[in-house]
Amino acid sequence: MGAAEPAVCTCGECRALDRRYPEEGHQLSLIGGEGAAPSRACVSPEAIVAMLRRARLRVSDEAALQGSIADTLTAGEIDHEREARLGPADRIDFLAGGVGIEAKTRCPKRTIFRQLERYAAHDGIDALILVTGTALGMPAAINGKPVYVVSTGRAAL
Repeated sequence: MGAAEPAVCTCGECRALDRRYPEEGHQLSLIGGEGAAPSRACVSPEAIVAMLRRARLRVSDEAALQGSIADTLTAGEIDHEREARLGPADRIDFLAGGVGIEAKTRCPKRTIFRQLERYAAHDGIDALILVTGTALGMPAAINGKPVYVVSTGRAAL
């Protein structure tokens, strides 16, 4: 089996230099091999997804899920902002560099997609991660931004 492609950085430093995910940017290395903590605060969406999939997420309600996500990001030393304002009407649950993370426990599929579509239209978003217990198909990208889904049901197994 071939080596996996290294993750591409989406940190604020790369974004300030106008390096866009994934076309340009420096390679992010992990210390200690697979599952290790990032070598610094800048991290790829794939690394965040892997971290969230390994975490025990509380799913009793959206506030508990958001708390679990915050705990996981903090434990992983991922710089993030909660309730990050993207525009006058859009506030995403978490923003880690250019990676937006949205938590949904009980929400209609169409509503989830439309919300992610609005978020993906913002320049400050390079990739989106949806953390949800709702079974849904999601395109690989919305508005040209990669989309990742973390199933809370899968995380609980």
